[in-house]
Amino acid sequence: MAEPAGSSTGTSAMRLTLGLAFGPAVALGLTRFAYSLLLPAMRTDLGWSFGQAGTMNTANALGYLAGAIVAAPLTQRLGSRRSFAAGMALAAAALLGAAFTDSFRLQLLLRLAAGIGSAVTFIAGTGLVAKLAQHTQTRAGTLLNAYTAGAGAGIIVTGLLVPPLLEATGPNGWRWAWVSMAALAAASLIAALPALLRTTEPDPPAPANKKRDPRRIKPLLLPGLGYFLFGGGYIAYITFVIADLKAAGFTPGQVTAFWTLLGIAVVAGVPLWGRLLERLRSGHTLALMSTVLVLGALLPLLTGELAAGLISAVIFGSSFLAVPAGMAHLARRRLPATSWNSGIAVLTITFAFGQSVGPVLAGILADKSDSANLGLVLATVTLTAAATVYLTSETRPKSGVAPKQSTSA
Repeated sequence: MAEPAGSSTGTSAMRLTLGLAFGPAVALGLTRFAYSLLLPAMRTDLGWSFGQAGTMNTANALGYLAGAIVAAPLTQRLGSRRSFAAGMALAAAALLGAAFTDSFRLQLLLRLAAGIGSAVTFIAGTGLVAKLAQHTQTRAGTLLNAYTAGAGAGIIVTGLLVPPLLEATGPNGWRWAWVSMAALAAASLIAALPALLRTTEPDPPAPANKKRDPRRIKPLLLPGLGYFLFGGGYIAYITFVIADLKAAGFTPGQVTAFWTLLGIAVVAGVPLWGRLLERLRSGHTLALMSTVLVLGALLPLLTGELAAGLISAVIFGSSFLAVPAGMAHLARRRLPATSWNSGIAVLTITFAFGQSVGPVLAGILADKSDSANLGLVLATVTLTAAATVYLTSETRPKSGVAPKQSTSA
């Protein structure tokens, strides 16, 4: 039974948030990011070009875009809790299906379906966590970062599981990896159910016949552009960094260390960015996050040494999943409660456009140079642009900004 509104203590709100964090663990850690670990093996076994390999993540991003578009009406119709569970189930099914086909087109469709499920899960869960923050003394930025950091746990698990599995099972090991991740996704859904059943639904949206105030979208325009650029930049890094490191001579054990460090850094970055989100303006914090990401993406470009790769994992991992939490926090502070889900969905759509363009463009550049290196170049350029836009978004006046909620800093 759902907890009554207003009854959550800070401890119980965090406990429920950590339960819901199984959603990002599946939607991001397993469904989206783990593909980077499988890309070299699938590319070799199936004879894909870098462009085709990048198109797989573009398909996933387009699915994420479609899921972001349908998330608001779906949560209105089914409720956020049912939508969250349905999204996780769809993602798990898509992961399983990827193990059983060599068809490029079917793989694209499965990546598309996984993206849809991921977006619905992430947006519905974000709305549930934002609702929890209304009725507790725990800062919203802290809860939203803890929720998003669930993806870090997914990254850690796949980092420990996938490279050794690929090494042990040979050329077709990528199939066993997909099966294993599907099983983890199903187990995560079961683990999330107790927390899901104890949460309350977000406030209903404003009536459909109510006249829309165009000023409400203005505070999201520049941050939305920054989110678009971030989407293209971060996914270019995530998609091709493993291929780049393998080309530089990283062993499977070193790849495991890199990916595991990436996930640990995601979790470790939660308290730092959570505090900064509460103390600084959202745009300034997002600009700082993007600048840190640029530094992380630059390191593998400068040298192929093991130490540089591992430091890149720590720097990039500590910040890249804090950006969605920062954007959700920005929407929560600038929009009324009844518009949170819709505002988050609009921002997620712009983000999904960016991460749809990023992988295929990086793949085309990589094919032209016969190296994944240019994918990292694209990442640094777009993330630098994102930092600039986020900084600009705080220097311009914001008309139509919603009053702060009582739980905001």
